Amino acid sequence: WAGETAGESDSACHPNFVHGEDGVDLHRVGPFLAYCEGARGLSWVTVVQESAASKFLTLAELEVYSPLPSPPPQTLPSPSKPPFSPLAPSPPPPLPIPPLPPPLLSPPLPSPPPSSPPPPIKPPPPSPPPCLP
Repeated sequence: WAGETAGESDSACHPNFVHGEDGVDLHRVGPFLAYCEGARGLSWVTVVQESAASKFLTLAELEVYSPLPSPPPQTLPSPSKPPFSPLAPSPPPPLPIPPLPPPLLSPPLPSPPPSSPPPPIKPPPPSPPPCLP
């Protein structure tokens, strides 16, 4: 029986649910399975031998079976990475920038002549004498 305390015998897991493998005489040899529907979270298993004292009961390889957990959701594979390759040769360094040509020098311009004073302003010519008749 499965229960919350040692010796508990009122669970749904009891001798009427014990099964042997196909063709096995339950009164002689095992292995045996006990189906305990609804027995969850129980801490104790009670096994009772109800036969004559001349028989031995040996428990070995006692395992608690439960349904397998659901597999995790399947994830899509990530895009494959290219296979690892040794370091590829690095590209050549950029070409250096050529030096700038020297600035173009033009010959010096001649100095302008010194400025001369403006020409004197001449007075207007005298007016002609008036004409008489």
